[in-house]
Amino acid sequence: MLSPGRTSNAWRAGRRRRASPSSAFGCPIQGDVPLEDVLALVRWYADLGVHKVLFGDTTGVAHPLQVERVFEKIRERVPGLVPIAHFHNTRGTGLANCVAALRGGVTHFDAAMGGIGGRPKFTKGDYPIVSDYTGNVCTEDLVALFEEMGVRTGIDLDRLEAVGRLGEEILGGELHSHVLRAGLRVKH
Repeated sequence: MLSPGRTSNAWRAGRRRRASPSSAFGCPIQGDVPLEDVLALVRWYADLGVHKVLFGDTTGVAHPLQVERVFEKIRERVPGLVPIAHFHNTRGTGLANCVAALRGGVTHFDAAMGGIGGRPKFTKGDYPIVSDYTGNVCTEDLVALFEEMGVRTGIDLDRLEAVGRLGEEILGGELHSHVLRAGLRVKH
């Protein structure tokens, strides 16, 4: 995670400020990341004028109770901050963590079509196509889940599914999307 004391030229120039601690829930080097460390970093970001922070679980170690607790504390300590949740599905907890983040007050989520991202499983030329289940939460799965829960996203699920199928066609491989395998249940 970025440590206090380092600032970028963009920050000094007064450009839009968004920060992204990529291992807010656990670190492959440090191990557990204490909640107080995350909160101190968030407070530092807020003091610098950052108003949006993307909290990443790029190694997929977070669990739903932890996620809900972290976002509740962030909302409590830095109420003006707009948190963005980004989860990987390494251990199959990506969507559950999104629901926990929602319960913790998060309204902005970062996901990827078909879960593209993470460690590549196979490539087309030099371009990684599909990860080996360490990839990002699938946008279409997340949108379908939230819509089923009554959380209106404003995203057209039929068009999103069509884009996912086009992505598979272009990339020449099956993506990790459950929606692309099972279809949509939501009728709109």
